[in-house]
Amino acid sequence: AINTIEVWLKYSPSNFENKLILLYAEQQASLPNIQAARNLYDASIKSARDNGRVHEQGLACELMGKFLMSVANDFICAKEYLKKAQLCYLQWGARKKASMLSKDYGIKADDVYPVSNPLKHGRDS
Repeated sequence: AINTIEVWLKYSPSNFENKLILLYAEQQASLPNIQAARNLYDASIKSARDNGRVHEQGLACELMGKFLMSVANDFICAKEYLKKAQLCYLQWGARKKASMLSKDYGIKADDVYPVSNPLKHGRDS
């Protein structure tokens, strides 16, 4: 997968940069090379945000949160990344995915997305 995305990156950097970086992050996480993985997850999150890929930003935040919980044992930071993931999913309109994060990790939607927030709309509510 990495080789394929490296080729695609040449033709459409804004579409594939964050995906490639996320694959590298997952690769480092599996070793586990904790600091390299953290840096790469953050770089993927930034790339997705900078290129308007809110759903992919959410995925990178979610994977970083899971990594921090399982490998780095950093539960405070993990919860913050999972909250960011939930916010991204809500912004994208994936309310069911955001609800799954609440259920699986005990993140309350109110902690992340206040009821009065103007981004909350009628879809799936």
